[in-house]
Amino acid sequence: MPIGANDDAAIANLWVGAAKSAFGAAAHAVMPLRIPVPALGGDACEAAEQALAVAAQRERQSLILNLGGGVLVNVAGGVYLGVATDDWGTAGLSVALGVAVASVAVWTQPRAAWRRPIESLTPIVVPGEQPLVGVTGRF
Repeated sequence: MPIGANDDAAIANLWVGAAKSAFGAAAHAVMPLRIPVPALGGDACEAAEQALAVAAQRERQSLILNLGGGVLVNVAGGVYLGVATDDWGTAGLSVALGVAVASVAVWTQPRAAWRRPIESLTPIVVPGEQPLVGVTGRF
């Protein structure tokens, strides 16, 4: 329980915090960031560049959706707290902390594919019955 009075406002604050956390966790579970694997066969460099382009697009979309959703959910929770408990100070603190946490979560997710171009890309092909293809480089 929070430090201080154990009243309806504190309980509402706990429920709103739990709901905001549940929304954030559900967003990552429902829409995880999926990075494509280059297709085998054909030109390995072209396949890797295509996979990198798709990864960059998905990383951008994920960043925008997660940041927008985090701000929206936290503002909605803050408005609910302010209206329901008439404690706008606590509501503002809830929004400020929630948006900060959502921003940190968003800015620590993968986004290297769209920040830097491929500096070097080297395909490695290991011949045999089941050929293996690997791509190395700095992304």
